[in-house]
Amino acid sequence: MHKEEYSPAGGNGSGKINGGSPPGQGIYKNGINEGGGARRKVELTPSRILVVSFLSVITLGVIFLLCPFSARPGVHIGFIDALFTSVSAVCVTGLTSVDTVSSFSTAGQIVILLLIQFGGLGIMTIVTFAMATIGGRVSLKFRVFAREDRPSNTSIDLVELIKYVFIITMAIEAVGALVLFAVFKYQKGYGALKAFYYSVFHSISAFCNAGFALFPDSLMSFDGNLAVNIIIAVLIIIGGIGFSVIVDLIYFTRTKTRYHLSLNTRIVLFTTLILLTVSTVLIFVIEYNNDDTIGKFPLYKKVLASFFQSVTLRTAGFNTIDNSKLMPPAILLCLLLMFIGASPGGTGGGIKTTTAAVLYKSIMRSIQDDSQIVVFRQAVPKESISKAIAVFTISMILVFAGIFVLLFTEKFSFVEIVFEVISAFGTVGLSMGITSKLSGAGKLVIAAIMFLGRVGSLTVVVALAKAKPKLDVRYPEETVLIG
Repeated sequence: MHKEEYSPAGGNGSGKINGGSPPGQGIYKNGINEGGGARRKVELTPSRILVVSFLSVITLGVIFLLCPFSARPGVHIGFIDALFTSVSAVCVTGLTSVDTVSSFSTAGQIVILLLIQFGGLGIMTIVTFAMATIGGRVSLKFRVFAREDRPSNTSIDLVELIKYVFIITMAIEAVGALVLFAVFKYQKGYGALKAFYYSVFHSISAFCNAGFALFPDSLMSFDGNLAVNIIIAVLIIIGGIGFSVIVDLIYFTRTKTRYHLSLNTRIVLFTTLILLTVSTVLIFVIEYNNDDTIGKFPLYKKVLASFFQSVTLRTAGFNTIDNSKLMPPAILLCLLLMFIGASPGGTGGGIKTTTAAVLYKSIMRSIQDDSQIVVFRQAVPKESISKAIAVFTISMILVFAGIFVLLFTEKFSFVEIVFEVISAFGTVGLSMGITSKLSGAGKLVIAAIMFLGRVGSLTVVVALAKAKPKLDVRYPEETVLIG
């Protein structure tokens, strides 16, 4: 990509770009057409394509959810509720302003399910797979766009990776649906068709970390069901660690030659294990005597509920206990886990596990005065460190702004609002029971936060930013006092 340089020309003070402007076009300076010609088109960068693709699917979702066939007889779905539901489904969040079961017909629920699948896999990923499947050539430019939607640091060809993503997704969701079908059919006594529908819906919702459920109390009625808790938790974890990690693990187990897991994969797996283990223990200890949550459960149900809660906080949105009844220390832990979220390239939101790990190591480097951030005997590039700091900072600003606005528009407690905003940002979908009671303005704010949390706050900032030519200029340094 060449650089355009603006240079003075002639005695009339006019300028030209790279030796002159084509006939019929004006001269651009500082983004302004000074020659009266047609304006330059907005550059379609990968970040902008990603944002537009998500907005397009959300718009289609709103249109379908507003159709009469999407609502149950006698139920009216307003525009804001349709928009909120569409954003929540595409951004795989699970927050609902209207009850999914009592408000939406089977057709409407299927629309929501399709939006979840599109949002979980990624729009550009789906289009790339379709192009490759029908035998069309995937251009280099389109590969760059798809890479923004499905980031990966593996050496595997992008189209090959996307094919793996589809096969893995369909296989895992099918296995999950099969187990859930057995539970709904033989334990709950549902008819075959209803059991099939419920199993497919919840398997896709769990793997995509969406958290939409066809039960009024989410999964609280299954708090002691080992099969449902384990299969839903496994689907959430696999969907949240990221497709590049899954493919990396497959290559690691299948390749006969020496194959090393990427640093990204090792960080994701280690961080995920630490977060799940520590949070399970802490929730178990904090809530042990809380009769409103797990206090009255037998020991095995306490352990199961604590584990499931730690998993679902990683952007899933299902719940087997009442989040509004949690103890204050448990709520604080929930906020931290929801803010961290899932892993890069997965189906969840948040700042991501790798960002949290790099930030932690960056703090330790400052304390220990090390020259590099080293993880598993490999140094983390400065570019990754800078990006981690940017993601954290922008995310904190977004969360703060959302809380600030909702404190004006809503009448709920500070804790309830903070919980709702961070849940929306992390695309978690858990709530303390205030989502359906939000004002119209409040719903729009939460919808915007869900969108930014799923697409990525840094991605949106880059997409909106005006590109400037990079100048290779270095300035003298001077020490700034910090802390």
